[in-house]
Amino acid sequence: MKEFTGVVRNIDLAGRIVIPKELRRTLKWEVGDPLEIICQDNGLVIKAYKPDPLAATNEELRRRLKEINQLTLAYEARQLFNIHEAFSRIRQITNLSDLKDSCGP
Repeated sequence: MKEFTGVVRNIDLAGRIVIPKELRRTLKWEVGDPLEIICQDNGLVIKAYKPDPLAATNEELRRRLKEINQLTLAYEARQLFNIHEAFSRIRQITNLSDLKDSCGP
């Protein structure tokens, strides 16, 4: 059911209208609240904007996946570094460089 308040407002030079305080209070709209304006039936519908919860969830998932990818790359780089470090240590312990020189011509 449509409710009419009988309130008439003029559009100012900047194209703005003022939503009466009584209506804002009834609708619990605060300064800075986002409003959605929809053109419908030769008029406008103004309602509180509620973002799509799935869009926010998708954005959060993208952010977390990016973070996981960065952590994975950092982990893989560290593992490669550890493998290189381990081979260097094995070479030092076994003196492979000395064996290589003694086996050559």
